[in-house]
Amino acid sequence: MTAVVHSCKAALDTLTKITPAAAVLDTFERDPLWGTLKERLEATGVPVVVHSGYPPKPGEPGEHVFKPAKPGAVVSAILRVLPGSGP
Repeated sequence: MTAVVHSCKAALDTLTKITPAAAVLDTFERDPLWGTLKERLEATGVPVVVHSGYPPKPGEPGEHVFKPAKPGAVVSAILRVLPGSGP
């Protein structure tokens, strides 16, 4: 199942209905629920790809794709984090 949402609140609401195989998070850091969303995804074992123009914070888990990125780079990152898709 695929879900596209445009806010952290909508994403958190969606997580009450489905558990995605992976999640791509754009930089929502200005949204006060961004950290809650990322923590909820990680707590439920959902692999996260962060698509951001900012470098990852020290110790921050997840795959990072820097903006601007070609669609293939985002798809490759998703494939790297999916269980069973490694070498």
